[in-house]
Amino acid sequence: MLKLWHQPIEQEHTYLAPLIVDNNAVLLWETCRRKIYFYLDETGFVADGRGFMNGLEAESFLLEVLCGLHSPVIGETEILGQFRQFINLNAKHAWVQKFQSRMQVWFSLIKEVREKYLYNFGSQSYGGYLRRVLQNQNNVQIIGAGSLVEDVLPWLQAKNVQVFARNLEKSQIQVMKHFSHFVEAGGKLSLHPLENALPSSEVLVIAAPISHEQLKTIVSNSTNKWKYVIDLRRDAKLFNDRDPQIESWITLEHVMEFFSQQKDLLASRQKQALAAVEQWRLAQMDKVTLRPFGWEDLCG
Repeated sequence: MLKLWHQPIEQEHTYLAPLIVDNNAVLLWETCRRKIYFYLDETGFVADGRGFMNGLEAESFLLEVLCGLHSPVIGETEILGQFRQFINLNAKHAWVQKFQSRMQVWFSLIKEVREKYLYNFGSQSYGGYLRRVLQNQNNVQIIGAGSLVEDVLPWLQAKNVQVFARNLEKSQIQVMKHFSHFVEAGGKLSLHPLENALPSSEVLVIAAPISHEQLKTIVSNSTNKWKYVIDLRRDAKLFNDRDPQIESWITLEHVMEFFSQQKDLLASRQKQALAAVEQWRLAQMDKVTLRPFGWEDLCG
């Protein structure tokens, strides 16, 4: 039977600090949002009674967490990767050894729930949006080298990305620290000075607060027009000099509208995913009722 004690980070100061009596019987998994103590028996662990879960209740909760259903970005996949890393780092711990076979049941259900209800929903960010929109375009130009570009670059590592910045010296460290990751992913990353005309490319992403006048100059002087222009400036919708040769001009307003639509759809998918985990729990209860040795019998 799975036994855990859960403490959300925001409630850290309202719970009594847990006491680990036996490190061999308790294993702590800590993320940016929560602490979960997995323990083998009550003698090795003392904690506030409000955080205890056991049996299928504990398993269902853990499955919801690993599916990303309790994350700030619903459906995100990083939490599952963190858990797998946690298991690998503690592979010899008694708790991991005991639950190794049961974890395969968990991972199988997580895969099923994610594929059915949460696929492509773990990327509610500018980088995730760009990867989704540009999945068939390989050549991308980005104007800017600030924090927004830093957030976006990890999502584009398989592409040929040219970054154009006004201050190359200042941008060198911020941008080129991603260079090795692009090489590993089969992409290319280069840094260039921002001038009044840009070379040919499929996509232009504007991620710096350049003026309308400067953008107008760049667009008019660049002879080979882009298929997509994605303008992430706050006042992007006020730019009226869009070249008719450009197939699609996407503004920050369009991106935010997409996020809003995704949020509504994601709320519905979240409910469906939670219902699927609950359905699994009820099915497991039926199996335990039919098999007197409990869920351990199911792992054989």
